[in-house]
Amino acid sequence: RKTVQGGEGGMTPQSPIYTIIFILLAAVNHHNSSLFCFSFSPSLPYSSLRERRILPRTTNTYPNSNNVQLKMMDSIDTLKKQRDTNQKTPSSTNSWMEHITFRLATKHDIAKCYEIESASYPPDEAASLTSLTYRQQHATPFFLCAMLQNNNNDDDDDNEEKEETIVGFTCATKCRTFTEESMSTHDPNGTLLAIHSVVVEESYRRCGLASKMLQYYISAVKKQRTIERIVLLAKSHLLGFYVNCGFQVMRPSSISHGKDLWYDLEINLALSNEALPSSASTQDYYSGNINGGDDAANIIRSPFLSLHSPKKKKQQEKIALVILNTPMSSPPSSIFTHLWNMASFHVCADGGANRLYDATITKDNEDNKYIPELIRGDLDSLRSNVESFYKSKGCKVERDSDQDTNDLDKALQVILKKYSSHENNKEEEEMSVYIYGAFGGRFDQEMASIQALYKWQTHFHNKIFLYNDETCAFILAQSIRNEIRLPFYGDDHDNHNEQDVDDKGKDKGLVHGEGPTCGLIPIGCKCDFVQTTGLKWNLHGDVPLEFGGLVSTSNHASEECITVICSEPLIFTAEISTRRI
Repeated sequence: RKTVQGGEGGMTPQSPIYTIIFILLAAVNHHNSSLFCFSFSPSLPYSSLRERRILPRTTNTYPNSNNVQLKMMDSIDTLKKQRDTNQKTPSSTNSWMEHITFRLATKHDIAKCYEIESASYPPDEAASLTSLTYRQQHATPFFLCAMLQNNNNDDDDDNEEKEETIVGFTCATKCRTFTEESMSTHDPNGTLLAIHSVVVEESYRRCGLASKMLQYYISAVKKQRTIERIVLLAKSHLLGFYVNCGFQVMRPSSISHGKDLWYDLEINLALSNEALPSSASTQDYYSGNINGGDDAANIIRSPFLSLHSPKKKKQQEKIALVILNTPMSSPPSSIFTHLWNMASFHVCADGGANRLYDATITKDNEDNKYIPELIRGDLDSLRSNVESFYKSKGCKVERDSDQDTNDLDKALQVILKKYSSHENNKEEEEMSVYIYGAFGGRFDQEMASIQALYKWQTHFHNKIFLYNDETCAFILAQSIRNEIRLPFYGDDHDNHNEQDVDDKGKDKGLVHGEGPTCGLIPIGCKCDFVQTTGLKWNLHGDVPLEFGGLVSTSNHASEECITVICSEPLIFTAEISTRRI
Protein backbone atom coordinates (compact mmCIF):
# COMPACT_ATOMS: atom_id res chain seq x y z
CA ARG A 1 0.00 0.00 0.00
CA LYS A 2 1.05 3.61 -0.56
CA THR A 3 1.18 4.29 3.14
CA VAL A 4 3.71 1.47 3.64
CA GLN A 5 5.90 2.92 0.92
CA GLY A 6 5.73 6.40 2.45
CA GLY A 7 3.25 7.65 -0.09
CA GLU A 8 0.47 10.13 0.31
CA GLY A 9 -1.16 10.18 3.71
CA GLY A 10 1.79 8.72 5.64
CA MET A 11 1.39 6.59 8.77
CA THR A 12 -0.39 7.62 11.94
CA PRO A 13 -0.95 5.68 15.18
CA GLN A 14 -4.60 5.43 14.19
CA SER A 15 -3.95 3.93 10.77
CA PRO A 16 -4.91 0.26 10.29
CA ILE A 17 -1.55 -0.49 8.73
CA TYR A 18 0.18 0.95 11.80
CA THR A 19 -1.71 -1.57 13.94
CA ILE A 20 -0.65 -4.40 11.62
CA ILE A 21 3.03 -3.53 11.79
CA PHE A 22 2.79 -3.00 15.54
CA ILE A 23 1.43 -6.53 15.95
CA LEU A 24 4.09 -8.04 13.69
CA LEU A 25 6.86 -6.31 15.60
CA ALA A 26 5.39 -7.53 18.88
CA ALA A 27 5.43 -11.09 17.59
CA VAL A 28 9.07 -10.74 16.55
CA ASN A 29 10.16 -9.68 20.02
CA HIS A 30 8.01 -12.26 21.84
CA HIS A 31 8.90 -15.27 19.70
CA ASN A 32 12.67 -14.92 19.42
CA SER A 33 12.80 -12.94 16.17
CA SER A 34 10.40 -15.28 14.37
CA LEU A 35 7.48 -13.47 12.76
CA PHE A 36 4.07 -15.16 12.74
CA CYS A 37 1.76 -13.95 10.00
CA PHE A 38 -1.99 -14.27 10.37
CA SER A 39 -5.10 -12.50 9.12
CA PHE A 40 -7.50 -10.38 11.11
CA SER A 41 -9.75 -7.37 10.66
CA PRO A 42 -7.58 -4.25 10.07
CA SER A 43 -10.12 -2.17 12.00
CA LEU A 44 -9.77 -4.28 15.17
CA PRO A 45 -7.97 -2.13 17.76
CA TYR A 46 -4.86 -3.37 19.50
CA SER A 47 -6.58 -3.35 22.90
CA SER A 48 -9.28 -5.73 21.61
CA LEU A 49 -6.70 -8.11 20.24
CA ARG A 50 -4.89 -8.10 23.56
CA GLU A 51 -8.14 -8.75 25.47
CA ARG A 52 -8.81 -11.71 23.19
CA ARG A 53 -5.32 -12.96 24.05
CA ILE A 54 -4.15 -12.95 20.41
CA LEU A 55 -1.33 -10.68 21.60
CA PRO A 56 0.77 -11.29 24.68
CA ARG A 57 0.80 -8.67 27.40
CA THR A 58 4.33 -7.24 27.37
CA THR A 59 6.15 -4.01 28.13
CA ASN A 60 9.16 -4.81 25.92
CA THR A 61 10.26 -2.34 23.24
CA TYR A 62 10.08 -3.48 19.68
CA PRO A 63 13.06 -3.77 17.28
CA ASN A 64 13.34 -1.95 14.03
CA SER A 65 11.15 -3.56 11.40
CA ASN A 66 14.02 -3.43 8.88
CA ASN A 67 15.73 -6.23 10.83
CA VAL A 68 12.70 -8.54 10.84
CA GLN A 69 13.24 -11.98 9.37
CA LEU A 70 9.85 -13.36 8.30
CA LYS A 71 8.82 -16.92 9.04
CA MET A 72 5.44 -18.07 7.75
CA MET A 73 3.33 -20.40 9.88
CA ASP A 74 0.53 -22.63 8.71
CA SER A 75 -2.35 -21.13 10.70
CA ILE A 76 -3.41 -19.10 13.67
CA ASP A 77 -3.93 -22.39 15.56
CA THR A 78 -0.15 -22.86 15.54
CA LEU A 79 0.30 -19.41 17.04
CA LYS A 80 -2.27 -20.12 19.75
CA LYS A 81 -0.70 -23.48 20.56
CA GLN A 82 2.75 -22.00 21.08
CA ARG A 83 1.32 -19.06 23.02
CA ASP A 84 -0.50 -21.44 25.34
CA THR A 85 2.61 -23.52 25.88
CA ASN A 86 4.71 -20.47 26.73
CA GLN A 87 2.06 -18.98 29.03
CA LYS A 88 1.27 -22.39 30.57
CA THR A 89 -2.51 -21.91 30.35
CA PRO A 90 -5.18 -24.21 28.88
CA SER A 91 -5.43 -24.14 25.10
CA SER A 92 -8.64 -24.37 23.09
CA THR A 93 -7.85 -27.99 22.21
CA ASN A 94 -7.08 -29.02 25.81
CA SER A 95 -3.74 -30.51 24.66
CA TRP A 96 -2.38 -29.64 28.10
CA MET A 97 -4.52 -32.46 29.52
CA GLU A 98 -2.01 -34.92 28.04
CA HIS A 99 0.59 -33.53 30.43
CA ILE A 100 -1.48 -34.02 33.61
CA THR A 101 0.03 -36.38 36.17
CA PHE A 102 -0.98 -37.24 39.72
CA ARG A 103 1.06 -37.55 42.88
CA LEU A 104 0.59 -37.41 46.63
CA ALA A 105 0.76 -33.98 48.20
CA THR A 106 3.79 -32.91 50.21
CA LYS A 107 3.94 -30.29 52.94
CA HIS A 108 5.35 -27.86 50.38
CA ASP A 109 2.14 -28.16 48.30
CA ILE A 110 -0.28 -27.11 51.03
CA ALA A 111 0.13 -23.37 50.50
CA LYS A 112 -0.85 -23.69 46.83
CA CYS A 113 -3.70 -26.08 47.68
CA TYR A 114 -4.99 -23.61 50.24
CA GLU A 115 -4.85 -20.86 47.63
CA ILE A 116 -6.97 -22.95 45.23
CA GLU A 117 -9.36 -24.02 48.00
CA SER A 118 -9.94 -20.45 49.20
CA ALA A 119 -10.59 -19.20 45.67
CA SER A 120 -13.04 -22.03 44.92
CA TYR A 121 -15.35 -22.17 47.96
CA PRO A 122 -17.24 -19.57 50.01
CA PRO A 123 -15.51 -18.66 53.29
CA ASP A 124 -17.95 -20.73 55.36
CA GLU A 125 -17.23 -23.84 53.27
CA ALA A 126 -13.52 -23.60 52.43
CA ALA A 127 -11.09 -25.66 54.48
CA SER A 128 -8.63 -23.73 56.60
CA LEU A 129 -4.88 -23.94 56.15
CA THR A 130 -4.74 -25.85 59.43
CA SER A 131 -7.28 -28.44 58.19
CA LEU A 132 -5.44 -29.01 54.92
CA THR A 133 -2.16 -29.36 56.79
CA TYR A 134 -3.73 -31.91 59.14
CA ARG A 135 -5.10 -33.97 56.23
CA GLN A 136 -1.74 -33.97 54.45
CA GLN A 137 0.09 -35.05 57.61
CA HIS A 138 -2.36 -37.66 58.91
CA ALA A 139 -4.10 -38.89 55.73
CA THR A 140 -1.24 -38.62 53.26
CA PRO A 141 -2.31 -41.59 51.03
CA PHE A 142 -5.60 -39.83 50.38
CA PHE A 143 -4.33 -36.35 49.47
CA LEU A 144 -3.75 -36.36 45.71
CA CYS A 145 -2.60 -33.45 43.55
CA ALA A 146 -3.13 -33.00 39.82
CA MET A 147 0.10 -31.69 38.30
CA LEU A 148 0.64 -29.96 34.96
CA GLN A 149 4.15 -30.52 33.66
CA ASN A 150 5.89 -28.29 31.11
CA ASN A 151 9.44 -28.02 29.80
CA ASN A 152 11.34 -25.19 31.40
CA ASN A 153 12.87 -24.15 28.06
CA ASP A 154 11.19 -25.30 24.87
CA ASP A 155 14.14 -24.19 22.72
CA ASP A 156 16.65 -26.37 24.53
CA ASP A 157 16.01 -29.98 23.52
CA ASP A 158 18.74 -31.21 25.84
CA ASN A 159 17.14 -29.60 28.88
CA GLU A 160 14.97 -32.29 30.43
CA GLU A 161 14.18 -30.33 33.58
CA LYS A 162 10.44 -29.92 33.96
CA GLU A 163 8.33 -27.56 35.99
CA GLU A 164 5.25 -28.79 37.85
CA THR A 165 2.17 -26.71 38.60
CA ILE A 166 -0.63 -27.81 40.91
CA VAL A 167 -3.90 -27.33 39.00
CA GLY A 168 -6.23 -29.28 41.31
CA PHE A 169 -6.41 -31.70 44.20
CA THR A 170 -8.62 -34.23 45.98
CA CYS A 171 -8.31 -34.94 49.68
CA ALA A 172 -10.15 -37.19 52.15
CA THR A 173 -9.95 -38.76 55.59
CA LYS A 174 -10.98 -42.19 56.87
CA CYS A 175 -13.81 -42.61 59.37
CA ARG A 176 -16.16 -45.27 60.73
CA THR A 177 -19.43 -43.33 60.44
CA PHE A 178 -20.33 -40.46 58.16
CA THR A 179 -20.98 -37.57 60.54
CA GLU A 180 -19.74 -34.02 60.84
CA GLU A 181 -17.69 -34.92 63.90
CA SER A 182 -16.08 -37.99 62.32
CA MET A 183 -15.09 -36.00 59.22
CA SER A 184 -13.05 -33.57 61.31
CA THR A 185 -10.42 -36.21 62.17
CA HIS A 186 -8.69 -39.12 60.48
CA ASP A 187 -9.30 -42.63 61.81
CA PRO A 188 -6.63 -44.98 60.36
CA ASN A 189 -8.89 -47.98 61.09
CA GLY A 190 -11.99 -46.51 59.44
CA THR A 191 -13.57 -48.27 56.47
CA LEU A 192 -15.30 -45.17 55.10
CA LEU A 193 -13.36 -42.60 53.10
CA ALA A 194 -14.94 -39.15 53.38
CA ILE A 195 -13.90 -36.85 50.53
CA HIS A 196 -13.57 -33.23 51.61
CA SER A 197 -12.45 -31.46 48.42
CA VAL A 198 -12.51 -32.09 44.70
CA VAL A 199 -11.26 -28.76 43.41
CA VAL A 200 -9.67 -27.43 40.21
CA GLU A 201 -7.99 -24.08 39.71
CA GLU A 202 -10.36 -21.69 37.94
CA SER A 203 -8.43 -21.31 34.68
CA TYR A 204 -8.42 -25.09 34.16
CA ARG A 205 -12.13 -25.77 34.71
CA ARG A 206 -14.72 -26.86 32.14
CA CYS A 207 -12.17 -29.08 30.45
CA GLY A 208 -12.89 -32.45 32.06
CA LEU A 209 -10.04 -32.27 34.55
CA ALA A 210 -12.27 -32.75 37.60
CA SER A 211 -13.74 -35.95 36.13
CA LYS A 212 -10.30 -37.26 35.20
CA MET A 213 -8.94 -36.41 38.63
CA LEU A 214 -11.84 -38.03 40.52
CA GLN A 215 -11.81 -41.18 38.37
CA TYR A 216 -8.08 -41.59 38.95
CA TYR A 217 -8.63 -41.03 42.66
CA ILE A 218 -11.38 -43.68 42.87
CA SER A 219 -9.22 -46.15 40.97
CA ALA A 220 -6.30 -45.54 43.31
CA VAL A 221 -8.48 -46.00 46.40
CA LYS A 222 -9.84 -49.32 45.08
CA LYS A 223 -6.32 -50.71 44.82
CA GLN A 224 -5.71 -50.15 48.52
CA ARG A 225 -8.50 -52.63 49.39
CA THR A 226 -8.99 -51.11 52.83
CA ILE A 227 -12.00 -48.92 52.00
CA GLU A 228 -15.57 -50.22 51.82
CA ARG A 229 -17.22 -46.99 50.78
CA ILE A 230 -16.31 -43.57 49.48
CA VAL A 231 -18.70 -40.90 50.78
CA LEU A 232 -19.03 -37.19 50.22
CA LEU A 233 -21.37 -34.20 50.46
CA ALA A 234 -22.57 -32.30 47.38
CA LYS A 235 -25.00 -29.54 46.52
CA SER A 236 -27.88 -30.21 44.14
CA HIS A 237 -26.29 -28.58 41.08
CA LEU A 238 -23.30 -30.97 41.32
CA LEU A 239 -25.25 -34.22 41.77
CA GLY A 240 -25.13 -34.95 38.04
CA PHE A 241 -21.35 -34.65 37.98
CA TYR A 242 -20.86 -37.08 40.86
CA VAL A 243 -23.47 -39.56 39.60
CA ASN A 244 -21.67 -39.65 36.26
CA CYS A 245 -18.46 -40.44 38.16
CA GLY A 246 -20.13 -43.46 39.78
CA PHE A 247 -21.62 -42.05 42.98
CA GLN A 248 -25.12 -42.80 44.18
CA VAL A 249 -27.33 -40.10 45.69
CA MET A 250 -28.52 -41.34 49.07
CA ARG A 251 -30.50 -38.63 50.84
CA PRO A 252 -30.51 -34.98 51.91
CA SER A 253 -27.66 -34.75 54.39
CA SER A 254 -28.12 -34.19 58.09
CA ILE A 255 -24.66 -32.61 58.12
CA SER A 256 -24.74 -28.82 58.17
CA HIS A 257 -21.88 -27.20 56.27
CA GLY A 258 -22.39 -23.58 55.32
CA LYS A 259 -25.81 -22.16 54.47
CA ASP A 260 -27.00 -24.47 51.66
CA LEU A 261 -28.63 -27.91 51.62
CA TRP A 262 -26.26 -30.79 50.93
CA TYR A 263 -26.82 -34.38 49.81
CA ASP A 264 -25.08 -37.56 50.94
CA LEU A 265 -23.47 -39.53 48.11
CA GLU A 266 -21.45 -42.73 48.15
CA ILE A 267 -19.76 -45.44 46.12
CA ASN A 268 -19.86 -48.99 47.43
CA LEU A 269 -16.43 -50.52 46.82
CA ALA A 270 -17.08 -53.67 48.83
CA LEU A 271 -19.89 -55.00 46.63
CA SER A 272 -19.08 -53.69 43.17
CA ASN A 273 -15.76 -53.34 41.41
CA GLU A 274 -17.18 -50.77 39.04
CA ALA A 275 -19.48 -49.14 41.61
CA LEU A 276 -22.02 -48.06 39.04
CA PRO A 277 -25.09 -46.38 40.54
CA SER A 278 -27.49 -48.47 38.43
CA SER A 279 -26.33 -51.73 39.98
CA ALA A 280 -24.70 -50.81 43.29
CA SER A 281 -26.22 -52.25 46.42
CA THR A 282 -26.85 -50.03 49.40
CA GLN A 283 -25.91 -50.51 53.02
CA ASP A 284 -27.45 -47.77 55.09
CA TYR A 285 -24.77 -46.60 57.52
CA TYR A 286 -27.30 -44.21 59.03
CA SER A 287 -29.77 -46.87 60.23
CA GLY A 288 -27.66 -50.02 60.15
CA ASN A 289 -29.87 -51.74 57.58
CA ILE A 290 -28.16 -53.76 54.88
CA ASN A 291 -29.88 -54.17 51.53
CA GLY A 292 -28.78 -55.71 48.28
CA GLY A 293 -29.65 -55.41 44.61
CA ASP A 294 -33.03 -53.86 43.83
CA ASP A 295 -33.88 -53.53 47.52
CA ALA A 296 -31.56 -50.54 47.58
CA ALA A 297 -34.06 -48.59 45.50
CA ASN A 298 -37.66 -47.48 45.81
CA ILE A 299 -39.33 -50.22 43.74
CA ILE A 300 -42.63 -49.39 42.04
CA ARG A 301 -44.36 -52.23 40.21
CA SER A 302 -47.52 -51.83 38.18
CA PRO A 303 -50.52 -53.63 39.73
CA PHE A 304 -51.31 -54.88 36.23
CA LEU A 305 -48.07 -56.83 35.76
CA SER A 306 -49.81 -59.92 37.18
CA LEU A 307 -52.13 -59.87 34.16
CA HIS A 308 -49.14 -59.97 31.81
CA SER A 309 -47.27 -62.71 33.69
CA PRO A 310 -49.98 -64.76 35.43
CA LYS A 311 -47.64 -67.70 36.04
CA LYS A 312 -45.39 -65.67 38.31
CA LYS A 313 -46.00 -66.21 42.00
CA LYS A 314 -47.73 -63.22 43.53
CA GLN A 315 -45.79 -61.71 46.41
CA GLN A 316 -47.54 -61.32 49.74
CA GLU A 317 -48.89 -57.80 49.79
CA LYS A 318 -51.51 -55.77 51.63
CA ILE A 319 -53.50 -53.42 49.42
CA ALA A 320 -56.25 -50.97 50.24
CA LEU A 321 -58.54 -49.36 47.65
CA VAL A 322 -60.12 -45.93 48.19
CA ILE A 323 -63.05 -44.94 45.94
CA LEU A 324 -63.58 -41.20 45.44
CA ASN A 325 -66.68 -39.24 44.47
CA THR A 326 -66.08 -39.03 40.71
CA PRO A 327 -68.06 -40.61 37.84
CA MET A 328 -67.72 -44.38 37.24
CA SER A 329 -68.76 -46.41 34.24
CA SER A 330 -71.52 -49.00 34.57
CA PRO A 331 -70.62 -51.81 34.63
CA PRO A 332 -67.26 -50.96 36.23
CA SER A 333 -64.25 -50.90 33.94
CA SER A 334 -61.62 -53.60 33.86
CA ILE A 335 -59.21 -51.16 35.47
CA PHE A 336 -61.46 -50.72 38.48
CA THR A 337 -62.30 -54.44 38.62
CA HIS A 338 -58.64 -55.43 38.74
CA LEU A 339 -57.83 -52.93 41.48
CA TRP A 340 -60.86 -54.09 43.45
CA ASN A 341 -59.85 -57.74 43.17
CA MET A 342 -56.30 -57.01 44.29
CA ALA A 343 -57.38 -55.09 47.40
CA SER A 344 -58.11 -56.71 50.74
CA PHE A 345 -59.69 -53.59 52.22
CA HIS A 346 -62.13 -51.28 50.39
CA VAL A 347 -63.07 -47.79 51.58
CA CYS A 348 -65.54 -45.38 49.99
CA ALA A 349 -64.75 -41.74 50.73
CA ASP A 350 -68.21 -40.31 51.44
CA GLY A 351 -69.90 -39.76 48.05
CA GLY A 352 -67.67 -42.41 46.51
CA ALA A 353 -70.25 -44.89 47.85
CA ASN A 354 -72.88 -43.26 45.60
CA ARG A 355 -70.63 -43.79 42.57
CA LEU A 356 -69.98 -47.41 43.43
CA TYR A 357 -73.68 -48.08 44.03
CA ASP A 358 -74.77 -46.50 40.74
CA ALA A 359 -72.15 -48.46 38.80
CA THR A 360 -72.84 -51.89 40.31
CA ILE A 361 -76.37 -52.01 41.74
CA THR A 362 -79.47 -52.15 39.52
CA LYS A 363 -83.05 -53.20 40.06
CA ASP A 364 -82.35 -56.53 38.39
CA ASN A 365 -78.93 -57.09 39.89
CA GLU A 366 -77.64 -56.44 43.37
CA ASP A 367 -74.04 -57.51 42.81
CA ASN A 368 -72.72 -58.39 46.24
CA LYS A 369 -69.20 -58.54 44.85
CA TYR A 370 -68.69 -54.81 45.24
CA ILE A 371 -69.44 -54.28 48.92
CA PRO A 372 -66.94 -52.03 50.71
CA GLU A 373 -65.82 -52.68 54.27
CA LEU A 374 -66.09 -48.99 55.20
CA ILE A 375 -67.70 -45.70 54.17
CA ARG A 376 -66.07 -42.71 55.84
CA GLY A 377 -66.24 -38.93 55.61
CA ASP A 378 -68.35 -36.03 56.81
CA LEU A 379 -71.20 -37.80 54.93
CA ASP A 380 -72.59 -34.60 53.44
CA SER A 381 -72.75 -36.32 50.03
CA LEU A 382 -73.83 -39.86 50.95
CA ARG A 383 -77.41 -40.61 49.88
CA SER A 384 -79.63 -42.20 52.51
CA ASN A 385 -80.68 -45.11 50.29
CA VAL A 386 -77.03 -45.91 49.56
CA GLU A 387 -76.15 -45.76 53.24
CA SER A 388 -79.04 -48.08 54.14
CA PHE A 389 -78.17 -50.57 51.40
CA TYR A 390 -74.49 -50.93 52.33
CA LYS A 391 -75.27 -51.10 56.04
CA SER A 392 -77.60 -54.00 55.30
CA LYS A 393 -74.71 -55.77 53.63
CA GLY A 394 -72.45 -55.41 56.67
CA CYS A 395 -70.57 -52.27 55.62
CA LYS A 396 -69.53 -49.97 58.43
CA VAL A 397 -70.34 -46.26 58.08
CA GLU A 398 -68.30 -43.67 60.02
CA ARG A 399 -68.95 -39.94 60.24
CA ASP A 400 -66.01 -37.58 60.76
CA SER A 401 -67.09 -33.94 60.88
CA ASP A 402 -63.56 -32.47 61.01
CA GLN A 403 -63.55 -29.70 58.40
CA ASP A 404 -59.75 -29.37 58.39
CA THR A 405 -59.40 -32.68 56.54
CA ASN A 406 -61.10 -33.78 53.34
CA ASP A 407 -62.81 -37.11 52.77
CA LEU A 408 -59.70 -38.67 51.20
CA ASP A 409 -57.62 -37.77 54.25
CA LYS A 410 -60.27 -39.30 56.49
CA ALA A 411 -60.13 -42.55 54.52
CA LEU A 412 -56.33 -42.67 54.62
CA GLN A 413 -56.33 -42.06 58.36
CA VAL A 414 -58.36 -45.18 59.05
CA ILE A 415 -56.29 -47.29 56.62
CA LEU A 416 -53.09 -46.25 58.34
CA LYS A 417 -54.57 -47.01 61.75
CA LYS A 418 -55.87 -50.40 60.62
CA TYR A 419 -52.48 -51.60 59.40
CA SER A 420 -50.18 -49.83 61.86
CA SER A 421 -50.15 -53.00 63.99
CA HIS A 422 -48.31 -54.75 61.14
CA GLU A 423 -45.37 -52.30 61.06
CA ASN A 424 -43.12 -54.62 63.06
CA ASN A 425 -44.17 -57.78 61.26
CA LYS A 426 -41.23 -58.44 58.94
CA GLU A 427 -43.03 -61.29 57.18
CA GLU A 428 -45.56 -58.93 55.63
CA GLU A 429 -45.05 -56.39 52.86
CA GLU A 430 -45.55 -52.65 53.24
CA MET A 431 -49.09 -51.35 52.85
CA SER A 432 -50.00 -50.07 49.37
CA VAL A 433 -52.96 -47.77 48.73
CA TYR A 434 -54.69 -47.31 45.37
CA ILE A 435 -57.03 -44.33 45.03
CA TYR A 436 -59.58 -44.73 42.24
CA GLY A 437 -61.38 -41.72 40.79
CA ALA A 438 -58.54 -39.30 41.51
CA PHE A 439 -58.94 -37.65 38.09
CA GLY A 440 -61.85 -36.60 35.92
CA GLY A 441 -63.78 -34.44 38.39
CA ARG A 442 -63.31 -30.89 39.61
CA PHE A 443 -59.81 -29.51 39.28
CA ASP A 444 -59.58 -28.58 42.96
CA GLN A 445 -60.46 -32.17 43.87
CA GLU A 446 -57.78 -33.46 41.52
CA MET A 447 -55.25 -31.20 43.24
CA ALA A 448 -56.44 -32.49 46.62
CA SER A 449 -55.53 -35.99 45.38
CA ILE A 450 -52.07 -34.76 44.35
CA GLN A 451 -51.70 -33.11 47.76
CA ALA A 452 -52.45 -36.48 49.38
CA LEU A 453 -49.41 -38.00 47.64
CA TYR A 454 -47.12 -35.45 49.27
CA LYS A 455 -48.89 -35.46 52.63
CA TRP A 456 -49.03 -39.23 53.07
CA GLN A 457 -45.94 -40.44 51.21
CA THR A 458 -43.85 -41.04 54.33
CA HIS A 459 -46.71 -42.78 56.16
CA PHE A 460 -47.15 -45.30 53.36
CA HIS A 461 -43.48 -45.44 52.32
CA ASN A 462 -44.23 -43.95 48.88
CA LYS A 463 -46.72 -46.76 48.13
CA ILE A 464 -49.72 -44.58 47.38
CA PHE A 465 -51.12 -44.35 43.83
CA LEU A 466 -53.78 -42.32 42.02
CA TYR A 467 -55.88 -43.95 39.28
CA ASN A 468 -58.77 -43.57 36.94
CA ASP A 469 -59.48 -45.41 33.68
CA GLU A 470 -57.20 -43.20 31.58
CA THR A 471 -54.18 -42.33 33.70
CA CYS A 472 -52.27 -42.91 36.93
CA ALA A 473 -49.87 -40.88 39.05
CA PHE A 474 -47.60 -41.47 42.03
CA ILE A 475 -44.77 -39.73 43.83
CA LEU A 476 -41.07 -40.52 43.41
CA ALA A 477 -38.88 -40.37 46.49
CA GLN A 478 -36.05 -37.87 46.48
CA SER A 479 -32.35 -38.65 46.66
CA ILE A 480 -32.61 -42.41 46.06
CA ARG A 481 -32.95 -44.54 42.95
CA ASN A 482 -36.59 -45.05 41.97
CA GLU A 483 -37.20 -48.15 39.81
CA ILE A 484 -40.49 -48.17 37.92
CA ARG A 485 -41.70 -51.29 36.11
CA LEU A 486 -44.57 -50.78 33.69
CA PRO A 487 -46.25 -53.47 31.54
CA PHE A 488 -46.16 -51.41 28.35
CA TYR A 489 -42.95 -49.94 26.97
CA GLY A 490 -41.30 -49.41 23.62
CA ASP A 491 -43.09 -48.57 20.38
CA ASP A 492 -44.92 -51.88 19.86
CA HIS A 493 -48.33 -51.22 21.36
CA ASP A 494 -51.93 -50.97 20.22
CA ASN A 495 -54.72 -49.29 22.15
CA HIS A 496 -58.21 -50.77 22.07
CA ASN A 497 -61.62 -49.91 23.39
CA GLU A 498 -63.34 -52.07 25.98
CA GLN A 499 -65.68 -53.60 23.42
CA ASP A 500 -64.14 -57.01 24.17
CA VAL A 501 -65.00 -56.87 27.88
CA ASP A 502 -68.12 -58.63 29.19
CA ASP A 503 -70.70 -57.18 31.60
CA LYS A 504 -68.69 -58.43 34.59
CA GLY A 505 -65.56 -56.63 33.50
CA LYS A 506 -63.76 -59.80 32.42
CA ASP A 507 -61.10 -59.36 29.76
CA LYS A 508 -61.61 -61.10 26.45
CA GLY A 509 -58.22 -61.19 24.81
CA LEU A 510 -57.16 -57.79 26.16
CA VAL A 511 -54.81 -56.74 28.94
CA HIS A 512 -54.56 -53.33 30.53
CA GLY A 513 -51.77 -51.43 32.14
CA GLU A 514 -49.64 -48.32 32.40
CA GLY A 515 -47.49 -46.96 29.60
CA PRO A 516 -45.81 -46.35 27.36
CA THR A 517 -46.62 -42.60 27.45
CA CYS A 518 -45.45 -41.04 30.70
CA GLY A 519 -44.22 -37.82 32.28
CA LEU A 520 -42.27 -36.30 35.18
CA ILE A 521 -44.00 -33.35 36.83
CA PRO A 522 -42.31 -31.04 39.41
CA ILE A 523 -45.20 -29.94 41.62
CA GLY A 524 -44.55 -27.74 44.62
CA CYS A 525 -40.94 -26.82 43.98
CA LYS A 526 -38.12 -26.78 41.46
CA CYS A 527 -36.26 -30.07 41.06
CA ASP A 528 -32.61 -29.15 40.43
CA PHE A 529 -31.34 -32.61 39.57
CA VAL A 530 -33.12 -35.36 37.61
CA GLN A 531 -31.37 -38.31 35.99
CA THR A 532 -33.29 -41.07 34.24
CA THR A 533 -32.78 -44.26 32.28
CA GLY A 534 -35.28 -46.30 30.32
CA LEU A 535 -37.07 -43.35 28.72
CA LYS A 536 -37.14 -42.34 25.08
CA TRP A 537 -35.98 -38.87 26.10
CA ASN A 538 -33.81 -39.33 29.18
CA LEU A 539 -32.76 -36.56 31.53
CA HIS A 540 -29.08 -36.35 32.45
CA GLY A 541 -29.03 -34.12 35.53
CA ASP A 542 -27.93 -31.01 33.69
CA VAL A 543 -31.32 -29.26 33.38
CA PRO A 544 -33.73 -28.74 36.30
CA LEU A 545 -37.45 -29.49 36.08
CA GLU A 546 -39.71 -26.60 37.02
CA PHE A 547 -42.88 -24.84 35.93
CA GLY A 548 -41.90 -21.98 33.68
CA GLY A 549 -38.93 -24.06 32.52
CA LEU A 550 -38.68 -27.72 31.51
CA VAL A 551 -41.45 -30.20 32.36
CA SER A 552 -41.12 -33.72 30.95
CA THR A 553 -44.50 -34.50 29.37
CA SER A 554 -45.45 -36.95 26.59
CA ASN A 555 -42.29 -38.96 27.21
CA HIS A 556 -42.23 -42.71 26.49
CA ALA A 557 -41.06 -45.74 28.41
CA SER A 558 -38.53 -47.45 26.14
CA GLU A 559 -37.34 -50.19 28.51
CA GLU A 560 -38.92 -52.58 30.98
CA CYS A 561 -37.38 -50.77 33.94
CA ILE A 562 -37.28 -46.98 34.28
CA THR A 563 -34.94 -45.45 36.85
CA VAL A 564 -35.22 -41.94 38.23
CA ILE A 565 -32.93 -40.15 40.68
CA CYS A 566 -34.21 -36.73 41.71
CA SER A 567 -33.17 -34.12 44.25
CA GLU A 568 -36.81 -33.29 45.13
CA PRO A 569 -40.02 -35.36 45.02
CA LEU A 570 -41.49 -35.68 41.53
CA ILE A 571 -44.85 -36.85 40.24
CA PHE A 572 -44.57 -39.72 37.76
CA THR A 573 -47.62 -40.11 35.55
CA ALA A 574 -48.46 -42.68 32.87
CA GLU A 575 -51.36 -43.37 30.55
CA ILE A 576 -53.55 -46.44 30.97
CA SER A 577 -53.62 -48.35 27.71
CA THR A 578 -54.94 -51.66 26.41
CA ARG A 579 -53.16 -54.32 24.38
CA ARG A 580 -54.48 -57.39 22.67
CA ILE A 581 -52.79 -60.66 23.71
